Amino acid sequence: WAEPVAAQRVRSYLAATLEATLELLDKADDSDDALHVFRLALAHEDRLGEALAEAAQALDLPAEHHAQATAQGLWPELPSRGRRDPIGLPGQRVTLGAGVVPGWVPEAERGLVQTAVAEFEIDAQPVGWAELAEFIQDGGYDQRSCWTEAGWAWLQASGRRVPRHVAQAAGGVLVQRQGRLQRVPGGQAALHLSAHEAAAWCQWAGRRLPTEAEWVLAAQRASARGFVWGDGWEWVAGRAQPLGAATATSGLIDVLPAPDARLLLGGSAYGSPRLRHARARRYAGAGDDTPFATFRSCAR
Repeated sequence: WAEPVAAQRVRSYLAATLEATLELLDKADDSDDALHVFRLALAHEDRLGEALAEAAQALDLPAEHHAQATAQGLWPELPSRGRRDPIGLPGQRVTLGAGVVPGWVPEAERGLVQTAVAEFEIDAQPVGWAELAEFIQDGGYDQRSCWTEAGWAWLQASGRRVPRHVAQAAGGVLVQRQGRLQRVPGGQAALHLSAHEAAAWCQWAGRRLPTEAEWVLAAQRASARGFVWGDGWEWVAGRAQPLGAATATSGLIDVLPAPDARLLLGGSAYGSPRLRHARARRYAGAGDDTPFATFRSCAR
């Protein structure tokens, strides 16, 4: 697929497919039924775009393969933020899921659940590289007490002593990114972390992962108080579950979660803006560190 001839064939196919699709779209009416397949195709393309970015990072493609995407703003540089005090929110009710709305909604976001949330305190921003480096330098990857049973088994099987793509944690964090070794700012959101690593950091820090309801509530109502999100998908506590009575339907984008799947929320800066919103949900295995995934913590 990396050969010039193959690449040109793919581009030609994409151009022809786009032209045919736009011709069909021009003939469709504005009803949800008529536009369903086009919305599904657009959502699929959005997901593939982020999946290709994840694959490029996982495969550690040479730097020249990233240059054009970077120039076009498709490989953003995440901001580095100074740490802010956690945000306290009062107990209240929160609605999860999109419910019945016009248009197309991914399977993972269908359904409607109302739940009560007790008073809680949540980080204003995701955990940064500097905070993660403290965990590493304190021997967090060797402390059995920090890890769940499943997390420790994953750690031993992987042989991991630092997060994926991290080459150095002492004296500044060095990460293999975009085909080259880069020093990352300490205040930048740490990425490519598994749910096991997120839970271990929280245990080490004496904190916990937020629930889905807590995270959604903060994302919807605390932005004016400094709650920032969207750098990366964020792990939350508990196993992934469909919302309410939501079930799989035709034209799947999200299959039903596996028994050991965990939930990621919000979206990442490496995906389409259409994928980033407070109710965005994604499933992944607890040991999957391929996504642009990060996390934040709550007070216990």
